[in-house]
Amino acid sequence: MKSTWNLVGMALWVLVLVTLIWMVHDMRVRRIRLIVKEHHSFSWRNLAISTIELVVWLLFFGG
Repeated sequence: MKSTWNLVGMALWVLVLVTLIWMVHDMRVRRIRLIVKEHHSFSWRNLAISTIELVVWLLFFGG
């Protein structure tokens, strides 16, 4: 029974890491798209979306 819970725990940690990697990748893609298409390196909208993503991730996985 203990090994089953270890596998569940490892799967959850993998899920946490995959979502964090996806979130960082998504932020990077949005920033590159902003630079290429709009020729700006900063956008309040982009910052707001990234902040909301980070807060939701921290609330979901931090708690």
